[in-house]
Amino acid sequence: MNNWTIDSPQTLDIDNVRNLRLLAISGRFDVIAHQDPAETVTRLTISEITGDPLEIVNTAERLDIKHGKTDAMVWLTKDNPLSSRNHLVITVEVPAQTVIDAKTVSGEGLVTGLNSTVKVSSVSGSIVSDATKGALSVNTISGEAIVKDHQGALSTNSVSGEITASGWLESIKASTVTGDLNFDVLGPIRTVSTNSVSGSVLLRLPEELSCQVLANSLSGSINVNEESIKVIGSTTRQFGDPKQPMVKISVNSVSGSITVFNRLSRHEQEGVQ
Repeated sequence: MNNWTIDSPQTLDIDNVRNLRLLAISGRFDVIAHQDPAETVTRLTISEITGDPLEIVNTAERLDIKHGKTDAMVWLTKDNPLSSRNHLVITVEVPAQTVIDAKTVSGEGLVTGLNSTVKVSSVSGSIVSDATKGALSVNTISGEAIVKDHQGALSTNSVSGEITASGWLESIKASTVTGDLNFDVLGPIRTVSTNSVSGSVLLRLPEELSCQVLANSLSGSINVNEESIKVIGSTTRQFGDPKQPMVKISVNSVSGSITVFNRLSRHEQEGVQ
């Protein structure tokens, strides 16, 4: 096991890292896959740091990077993370297959180019995921989250923050309280599962896909292309051409709505123009 305590800007190279866990209270983190697939080192570039020193622990192919205290008792003191002077700006360059778990309280975060299992979380900060492949989990309380050009399964959780995602999403599992969720699906997708209290869900599908919607709601609504139905209780409806590939959409809500529409074909787009 190797340990580092860092309190000033510097660069650090670490070998043999397969799992990365990162926690930054505020500031910004960028987790970037190496452009060269032959590159195996994990490179940390600390550009700015104030407050507590940065704690780094490397053991059994796992690298833990932590800035600031987040245990339960700290939230009850004047040094709780939301009033902390901790600030970190760090870039972590990793092999694309590195498993990532990155968290921030109020900072900004970016993960890009990864081909692995990735989890990124925020309390009130904004997070962006770009050009990732594999299983992606995005979680926020009140911050904004943007997912661009993802290929694979997507899981999202939000309280009041807005989440926008696009790409070749193979499956979507989404949960929100009052935040809005927006998904732009570019290719075939197996299943979509959403849970909402009052937040709205917008889902755009490829032109050729039909859908079967299983809904359970107290007073929500389902809007599919030009059809709209009010849901009280449980209902199952099929929309589109049954001969076309079908995606199963499961909707659970209190009063939230889900809107599904198919992307226009090229011929229809030309007609609109």
